[in-house]
Amino acid sequence: MAIAYISPSGAGTGDGSSQANAVNWNSGAGIGTAETAAGTDGFIYFLDGSYPFGGNETFDGADGLTYESLNLHGAILGDSGTTRKLTIGSTSLNGIQVNKFKMVDVQDFEQYGAGGDNNKMDSCLITSTVAFSCASTSVFYTNSGGLDVTNTVISPFITTSGQRFFSAPERLTFNNCTFNIKTDGTLSTKIGKLGTPTASFLKNTIFACDNDANVSTATAGDFAQFATNCSFFQMGTANDSGGTNNLYDTDPQFVDAANNDCRLRPNSPCINAGVA
Repeated sequence: MAIAYISPSGAGTGDGSSQANAVNWNSGAGIGTAETAAGTDGFIYFLDGSYPFGGNETFDGADGLTYESLNLHGAILGDSGTTRKLTIGSTSLNGIQVNKFKMVDVQDFEQYGAGGDNNKMDSCLITSTVAFSCASTSVFYTNSGGLDVTNTVISPFITTSGQRFFSAPERLTFNNCTFNIKTDGTLSTKIGKLGTPTASFLKNTIFACDNDANVSTATAGDFAQFATNCSFFQMGTANDSGGTNNLYDTDPQFVDAANNDCRLRPNSPCINAGVA
């Protein structure tokens, strides 16, 4: 276990041994150097600045490796104006953590860890400037392992089809999260899921959509029955009941949903509505 530092343009010797010698990100080409320096159960700290992908990106350097923005949302991942995919883990690695990043137009998250519920995302802010089609992919997808997401704001922009918004949701959990879903026009198959979540799928999480008609009213769009102490606003008739201690059809009163400011106004019904 070790600590490595990376920055948008690198510094000093570039070996990652300190902030003064940070690895050069170089559109993702330098991440391997930082991963080797950090090793199993290590930490890679991203200094403030923008980290363009130049393509899709994979965080899978070693078991238990943590990728973290040194300052909350100070490191910005992605390419504004172009949708990207971030793969977390691999079929032979577990325990990857992705923390505190701001992500711009990273709208497809795939999880490939070998074990269950060992990969995590915490305290991230995920925003979108361009629309993303879920016709043949998904916003969140898990393969053989699981992904637990906590304290994260997800503001996707969906067009064409959202039926695969969640794929294999039985291996996903969201706790203390906010989904601020924006849509472009009338979706062909609407927002839904492929697979059946567990009872722990959603907890203390807010779902809000800008168009109630763009959420599937069939079983595929039923999230509420897998939720505890959650809020659903304009999430289709399938999410008007079910689950435990949920709020239905109640505006969470974000400060500025259009600009991804999902802080709650003082009179929001969601304040103190969660459970420890």
